[in-house]
Amino acid sequence: MESSTSKADIIIKPVLLKAGIPLALSVAGFICAKIVANPSVNPKGSSLETDDQVCSLETNSPKFRYEDGLHSFSSTCMHSTECLEIQDNKRELEEEISPLRIRLDELQKRESELELQFIRYCDLKEQESVLMEVSNMLLLLPCLKLVVFNIFQPLLDIIANPGDNGFFESRRACCGTGILKTYVLCNSRSVGTCTNATGYVFWDGFHPSEAANGS
Repeated sequence: MESSTSKADIIIKPVLLKAGIPLALSVAGFICAKIVANPSVNPKGSSLETDDQVCSLETNSPKFRYEDGLHSFSSTCMHSTECLEIQDNKRELEEEISPLRIRLDELQKRESELELQFIRYCDLKEQESVLMEVSNMLLLLPCLKLVVFNIFQPLLDIIANPGDNGFFESRRACCGTGILKTYVLCNSRSVGTCTNATGYVFWDGFHPSEAANGS
C-alpha cells in the first residue's frame, strides 16, 4: 500500500512542476508588466502637465510681460530709426541731385547757344559762297544787275528768340531729327510727331515749319 502511494507522489510531482512553473512565470510577467506600465504613463503625463503649467506661469509672469513689451518697444525703435535713416538718406540725395539739376540746365542752355552759333556759322558760310558766285558772274557779265535777299537772317532771329516770335521750341523739330526723317518718313501720321506744329520753328531735322516760313 505504501509503495503504491509513493509511486503516485512520484508521478504527481513532475506534473505539478511542469504546470506550475509556466503559470508562475506568466503571473510574474503580468505583474512586472503592470508595474513597468504605470510609472511610464503617469510620470509622462505629469511632466507634460507640469511643463504646460510652467509655460503658462512664465507667460503670465510680470517678467515675461516686461520682456515682451521691451521687445516691442525695441522693434518700434528700430523701425523708427530705419525711417529716420531713410529720410536722412533721401534728404542727402536731394541735396546732391539739386546741384546736378542746375548743372544740367546750364549745360542745356550752353548747348542751345552753341547750336545757334553753329547755325550762324553755316549761314555765314552760305552767304560767303553766294557772294563768290555773284562776284564770278559780275566778272563774266559786267552789265548784269543782281539783287540778293538774305532769307536766313529772319529765321536766325526766330531760332535765337522763339518766344518773341510766337514759338516755344527751336531746339527740337516737330517730327524727329535728322535727314532720314524728312519728306515721306516725317508726316502728321508718323509715330512721335507733335500734335501742334505751330509752336515749333522746325518741322523736321531739315525744313522749317509752315508757321516759321509764314513769319
